[in-house]
Amino acid sequence: MTGWRGRIATRLFLVLLTPLTFGKSSADVLNTDFVTELYRAANEVGKLTAFEKRRLIERAVTTVKQMRVQIAFSSPPRRDGQDILVDIATVGGEIVSAPNQIVSHALLEAADLIRTLKIVLDGKCARGMDTC
Repeated sequence: MTGWRGRIATRLFLVLLTPLTFGKSSADVLNTDFVTELYRAANEVGKLTAFEKRRLIERAVTTVKQMRVQIAFSSPPRRDGQDILVDIATVGGEIVSAPNQIVSHALLEAADLIRTLKIVLDGKCARGMDTC
């Protein structure tokens, strides 16, 4: 594209590539907003469609996996050896038949897991153990 349309498209592209930071990294803001979204969805799970519930759980599972990679997570957190993330993903897979209480609990567990991993990751970054 040439002319004014090309210049506008280029500026828009550059704006979209530039992360918004106001004292926090964009990942921190996104995780905080997402945790808030998960809590809100858990409280209003009856108003959500099956697609919305499934999508929230899929996003939560992906976020947890990415955060675990960042902190070099290696062992399951529960005493019985089963990972809570597997339980959350199972609820996401059976979202059509899962009762709202189970979905709400899965969303709350996912929010708590993301919040806890963020605390661990922030502590790791504060000690200078890794690039964050």
